[in-house]
Amino acid sequence: MRRPPSYGAYLFGGGDRFRILSQGPAAKTLTGLHHVIDVTDGTVRMTHPVTDLVFAEE
Repeated sequence: MRRPPSYGAYLFGGGDRFRILSQGPAAKTLTGLHHVIDVTDGTVRMTHPVTDLVFAEE
């Protein structure tokens, strides 16, 4: 039986594009929620508040 991919790998593979508002107007557009999610010992935490993220519509 195959093991499912890790949660971190799942986030890395997602194509969600967004910017982090607190980084200012020159903030780069990032792809993949792994940039703002930390998974440690089965605990999932966001590294930025959700109100600090702006997602790109596609």
